[in-house]
Amino acid sequence: MFVKKGDKVRVIAGKDKGVEAVVLTCSSKSK
Repeated sequence: MFVKKGDKVRVIAGKDKGVEAVVLTCSSKSK
């Protein structure tokens, strides 16, 4: 999954399941 800085992405994994989060930096969660 490729995301840009500041993009709103839906976190599917972890405790943030189903929660929209704003990606400020390249997060390891997106891998």
